[in-house]
Amino acid sequence: MAVETIEQMSAAEKAALSRLINLGIHLSGVIEQNQEELNKIREKVYNAVGGPGKVKSNQGLVEIRKNEQITLPDGEDIRATLVELAGQRYPDLVKEEMKLKPTPAFRRILTDPGPAETALAERLRGIAQVKEVVSVRFIGEG
Repeated sequence: MAVETIEQMSAAEKAALSRLINLGIHLSGVIEQNQEELNKIREKVYNAVGGPGKVKSNQGLVEIRKNEQITLPDGEDIRATLVELAGQRYPDLVKEEMKLKPTPAFRRILTDPGPAETALAERLRGIAQVKEVVSVRFIGEG
């Protein structure tokens, strides 16, 4: 575990790690604050320009795009309605995809199988794609 590694560090290494964590906390706060400000600026620029296009400034330009995001709700009822409405055009208007997602039970079997689940876990590992994801989040005390 990481705590054991930290306990084995010298005082200088612990101090250096503490400085890195503090810097990460500071930068996370600055980025969050700047992201909020940038979003406000984007809104003001969009309102000033009034729509899609490109506008130059003395240091570069802004490009504004506007798209419509179209989604369809899931479900057999919606599918049946779309088939009825679109008729023969359905195949070229709607792309059907099936998405399989592992449940918490599936995840547990792969990561911590019980004695009776070991064989199943081995078979599932042959199918599942497992990718380790590491997340580091800085949380300030303020």
